[in-house]
Amino acid sequence: MDPLSRLGRKDKWFLGGGSGAVYAPPFPKWLLTTGFWDECHFADIRIDRLFTVLICKSGKPLRFSSYLKGWRPDRLTIMHVAGDVVIREIRCVTGSNVWVSQLELVTDVGELDAFLWTLHRRKEPGAGSPWHSCDSYEATAGRLSCEYRVAWPDEVAIDRSGFEGAESDSSIGQASAGGSIFLAYGADAEANGICMLTSEVHDESPNAAISPLSEFFRDGKLREGPGVSGYGLVHALQHYRLSDKKPVQFACSAALSRNDALKQLDSAMSSDAVAKSQQSWRDYFASVPQFECSDDCLTNHYWYRWYGLRLQTVDVRLPKYPFPCVFEGIGAFRNLISYSAPCHIRETAWMHDSSLARGILRNFAFNQREDGSFPGHIYSFRPERDFYHANWGDAVMRVHQIHRLGVAEGGIIECLNRYAAYLQNQRDPDRTGLISVWDQNETGQEYSSRYLFADGSADRWGKIDLKGVDATYYAFRLRKALDSLESRSNDLDRCEVALQSLWDVGSGIYKDALLNPFRLSPHMSAVGFYPLEQFDVDDKSLELSLLNTNHFATPYRVPTSPMSDAFFSAEPLWKSKRMNCPWNGRVWPMANSHIAESLANMASRNPKWRTVAGEFLMQWIRMMTFDGNPHRPNCFEHYNPITGEPSAYRGIDDYMHSWIVDLIIRHVCGIDPAGMEGQTIDCGLDWWSISKVPTGIGLIEKEWKRMR
Repeated sequence: MDPLSRLGRKDKWFLGGGSGAVYAPPFPKWLLTTGFWDECHFADIRIDRLFTVLICKSGKPLRFSSYLKGWRPDRLTIMHVAGDVVIREIRCVTGSNVWVSQLELVTDVGELDAFLWTLHRRKEPGAGSPWHSCDSYEATAGRLSCEYRVAWPDEVAIDRSGFEGAESDSSIGQASAGGSIFLAYGADAEANGICMLTSEVHDESPNAAISPLSEFFRDGKLREGPGVSGYGLVHALQHYRLSDKKPVQFACSAALSRNDALKQLDSAMSSDAVAKSQQSWRDYFASVPQFECSDDCLTNHYWYRWYGLRLQTVDVRLPKYPFPCVFEGIGAFRNLISYSAPCHIRETAWMHDSSLARGILRNFAFNQREDGSFPGHIYSFRPERDFYHANWGDAVMRVHQIHRLGVAEGGIIECLNRYAAYLQNQRDPDRTGLISVWDQNETGQEYSSRYLFADGSADRWGKIDLKGVDATYYAFRLRKALDSLESRSNDLDRCEVALQSLWDVGSGIYKDALLNPFRLSPHMSAVGFYPLEQFDVDDKSLELSLLNTNHFATPYRVPTSPMSDAFFSAEPLWKSKRMNCPWNGRVWPMANSHIAESLANMASRNPKWRTVAGEFLMQWIRMMTFDGNPHRPNCFEHYNPITGEPSAYRGIDDYMHSWIVDLIIRHVCGIDPAGMEGQTIDCGLDWWSISKVPTGIGLIEKEWKRMR
């Protein structure tokens, strides 16, 4: 089976090479224009108008009618037609952080002139948020390079303590931050000239009429131009020629030094970058467990998840990222986020090489705050910000069960002990075992009635002190993991009693609480099912909540708030306003991952739940497709619980905010990370096969076929 071919389609364009450079504009304006004019990213650094390639015939620019021919993880193919001129473009992004546009003239119309054109801004220091400027242009040996500088203005640290007069860490985000990367441009053909000049700011469309071609290209020659001076838009053109059936690769590389950028560019241009991209992706897919089953939707989603993990992988040793890691998503989610990082660890732990899973943990150890907490968002140069509660315990245990963590390895266990101490000292100073949530942001679940129980202004980012069922459960799982890793008590009994105090027998769900006096919330939330991964309840309890058509049993499950909630909305509305990230009724893959774990736990103890758990997983997987097409998987932030429609209005596909691979390996195939025989759920499959699965006892393989 070839995952590349299996994932091929005609409605996608995201490209990456598993190192940090990506092309993934949510709403591209110039998708069908040659090159990469829509925004690209190098790690979390956004680069607009990377380059395009202008084509001239007999000195006149051609206007193309173009269409997308096909996509797969290693390439994007677009056809460009202008009269008798037909050009095939194949784009890829290499593992060495090079964006490549390979152009091939497939009709014999004689030689054409091709111009690699880039258009960046050169700014005075300090203007903009973030401020960015291209500077220090150099042209040598047919290559053009420049320094791309970024900076952020001073940011005021947000006091999320939840208490009047509390002191926040003044070192967080107080000083301005910034840095530089370097870009290098060129092709694998002879350069016939370079033209550079600065202009006043004007329209930035990839239109030949906007470029300096009409003034500086005459009689088949490109004049040098006056060079770069002053502030404004910097035009840079490199002249090449395109001949019949002789592909030319146009490219830009990014690195932390000019020398490295030039070396990476030369290396990529010394061979067929598209072929190398294909081989790189095939090598990657060969480095993970090989899964296939009788259901195309489940098989495709398994491989689609591995694609997404590599798309979001960053391994470029930036100042705040000394180790490889996985970003949460595209666009604004291009950074290392503590809420989703444990999801990535659970998945990447199943790779044959554990360096990525360990790297994620080590990056948080490297960036841990003095008080023991982890930053919510870690950037390459921008100051860190926020805090999120997250399930670090299960994540670190997955790595340990499969690959064995040394006690002192990379400071991972030490940093988790410091984090556990932070939760106890700062979030549970009274030693109740219940963990405080201080605002709606730090659960990663804005706009939900669960916070209004604590304060009516919570949805306006007011301060609260809510004992969160999810935060408390995460803390319990972390203590349980540390107990296992260190073979010593971590006060588990008190934590378990505290967690069980959040059970509402009358509602059949765990709930948030307030103290002084202790009282459970009247509101139900999908996070109330998370503890069922650890604890059993009777069947009748879930008939009151999870299986109740008045509450959580929507056509597509599970809504984050029940239909009975006064603020429930199947549409992404909170108080009649469409929001980016509402948690008052939408189906979020993050929550569904937890609930799938809970149902699988119940199935391991009572066989009658095997079918319920399997049906839930398959319905969720099918929801994450366009129009139910198994060959068009997606993973958006949230979905409509009635129609199953995704939050396409956000444009944020390939959002790594959940886990799929871990569920399939452990619960569909019944593979225990430590190598013991695990329990399976019934997904209605006829057969499945999995091989090359790393476990605590080595690589294993299994297959199963339903007996008729």
